[in-house]
Amino acid sequence: MTATAPPASNALAGFFGSAADLDAAIVAAADLFNAAYDADAATVSAAAATAIDGLDATAVVLQIPPGLSPPLETAVLGVLADLQSRIAALEGAERLLNGDTSNVSYALVCLSNGGSSAGRFETDVNLAVRLAALEGSPTAAPDSVPAGVLAVRVEAIRSMNFGCDSCGGIAYTDPLPVDWEGRTIVDGPEFEASFDGLSWQILIYAC
Repeated sequence: MTATAPPASNALAGFFGSAADLDAAIVAAADLFNAAYDADAATVSAAAATAIDGLDATAVVLQIPPGLSPPLETAVLGVLADLQSRIAALEGAERLLNGDTSNVSYALVCLSNGGSSAGRFETDVNLAVRLAALEGSPTAAPDSVPAGVLAVRVEAIRSMNFGCDSCGGIAYTDPLPVDWEGRTIVDGPEFEASFDGLSWQILIYAC
């Protein structure tokens, strides 16, 4: 009798758990933001600022295994992009609401970015959960090319949401083309990649 390989959902259990925890933390931070946001003064409360500054997707990123099929990896990274977009949106609004009322309209653009990502989140999680149940657990090694390409995509999503004073808005719906051998994101910037013994470290030459 042939043993059945465990589904990818087993390997992604930590990811889904961390994503749910971060989602709850983002909602709590947004509630604090909304409770004391003063549009006339263009300020947010100290409690909201502390909660926003404490938001971090690192634990979620560390739970993404390399070697997922392209559709499942794309779905998982879509969930990550939603979370990072929401964090970037709140951070951007907090940064802009520093007492300068001329920044309020820009802060609202940031918040709109976060709202769009929040609206996609449940659907994107459900898609990733469904796909994870349909394939076996990934077996790619941490120093493999698939792991490196995944690391590039993760860093690119972070950069697009936070770089150049961005404040979210990234929806990841298709695999980002990566030329691993050429160390370039296709039709985009170059990157450096080094393996530190545990994981790939990526530096993309873009803000």
